[in-house]
Amino acid sequence: MENLYWTNVYWSEELFRIFGFDPNPTPPSEVEIVGRLHPEDVLHNKPLVDQAIRGRSDFEVDYRLLLPNGAAKYIHVVGHPVVNASDDVIEIVGTAMDVTERKRDEEKLRRSEADLLEAQRLSHTGSLKHDIASGRVTVSPEVYRIYGVRPDEAESNAEFWLNRTHPEDAKRIQELFEECEIQKNRL
Repeated sequence: MENLYWTNVYWSEELFRIFGFDPNPTPPSEVEIVGRLHPEDVLHNKPLVDQAIRGRSDFEVDYRLLLPNGAAKYIHVVGHPVVNASDDVIEIVGTAMDVTERKRDEEKLRRSEADLLEAQRLSHTGSLKHDIASGRVTVSPEVYRIYGVRPDEAESNAEFWLNRTHPEDAKRIQELFEECEIQKNRL
């Protein structure tokens, strides 16, 4: 059985800062690093690194850190096992990036999108987005309900949705749609 124990040889000052360790000539041990991981993330982080060593394959993982001051951080890690001529892993070269701000922004966006969908559901309104370059139309779930269309029968093009307009309104809606396309192209 291969020994999957590893030690750190070099850490940049930035890596010490990200993990909340005081810069030191000796990098933290595996035990110290694992001690900073969020308890829920410890279970899948080490097996992922161990598999990368066994498979001599690159790895990429996101996980959370819990720092001694109580702060939490999201980290994105990319690693590459380096092998010698005998195909033994002699080191792992990698980097860690603090992606906390990005993760928080993504969560805000998810909440905002969920709020918008809920507002559309409650107000019985929907939204439609037309990508002019591809011609693809994306609609919110409420549009399916309004038009009485199931998602699996809908086409992702403007014509599909314009053809569902009442005949008395079709010309006016088509003109409005075309005017919006012109204005959108000007932006």
